[in-house]
Amino acid sequence: MIKNLLFFSFFLLSQTMSASTNHIDAERIRDVFLKHDKCGNFVQFDSENIYIGYGAYRRSLAHPRRPIPSQIEVLSIHSDDNLKSLSTLDSAIDSLTYKDRLYILTYSGLEVWDRQTWTRSFTIPTIEFGGDLLYKDHAQSMARYKSLLVIAHGRRGVSFIDLNNHQLVKNYPLIAHQAPMESMATGVVISGDKAYLSLDNFTLQDRRTGKVAFRGIAVIDLKTLQVEKELPGLDPGATELMKYEDRLIVSYNGQPIWNYSIEEINRQNRKLPRPRRVWKFPYKGHPKGKGTINDSYFYTCFLKAPETRGNKYQNKASVLSHEILSIQ
Repeated sequence: MIKNLLFFSFFLLSQTMSASTNHIDAERIRDVFLKHDKCGNFVQFDSENIYIGYGAYRRSLAHPRRPIPSQIEVLSIHSDDNLKSLSTLDSAIDSLTYKDRLYILTYSGLEVWDRQTWTRSFTIPTIEFGGDLLYKDHAQSMARYKSLLVIAHGRRGVSFIDLNNHQLVKNYPLIAHQAPMESMATGVVISGDKAYLSLDNFTLQDRRTGKVAFRGIAVIDLKTLQVEKELPGLDPGATELMKYEDRLIVSYNGQPIWNYSIEEINRQNRKLPRPRRVWKFPYKGHPKGKGTINDSYFYTCFLKAPETRGNKYQNKASVLSHEILSIQ
């Protein structure tokens, strides 16, 4: 009896300490990010650092697109004034850490960095070589399933990279049956053994039939790497997916708009279920790029309106609470 009471007391204490630690980490991440102030294409973090990527997709209409050398900033969560700037071979659009590596997704490939020395080890191609990439053929976002990296690759569909041997496993287009119309994969999240990819239309409609190109979510079984279902129903312009608890949040150029139940998506076979609205802008300006979320806050880059007329809009680090976002 006494042993059971002691065990139960220890369990409650450990749970309280864990929740308190998570809260402190969220507050610390918020403070470090806001102090830095600057932001760019995305915000990501792990238990040690915050990662902020920069760089443009295009600087001219010249074809083919050429790499635009840029950078990713690494901010230590636990050490003040500890900033590292890593020079990337192309614009940095997403990142994640796995084991002792930092993986930086650019429009030209996947850069693999050593987190001990903060040096680039090598770069992995994210699609099978097939000549120059066309407009919106490039990678857009990534997520990890065990040791498998899943990449939303624009008009080229989806790619899979094995993080154990750093080899491209597979790449194939999505919604290929709608040709000559095209859709483009823009965001990806993992839940369980499934990958959920947002797709926006690249072409508008088939002139012959009047059919509109697919906009929706494709669900992929990660055990077989095969598409399980294609559910239409997204508004035009979806650029990102985020997962929070059992919800799937669809973002439009940084603005989280729609909140879907993953369980309801899994039950559907013909179209997306009805979503809930996330938020309406509470401030002048709007989020941009790719944000990230934890149990307390949504961290993002905010394009803020000038205080006085005639001045320029500025990209500022911003942190929004779940109450403001209405994500509960």
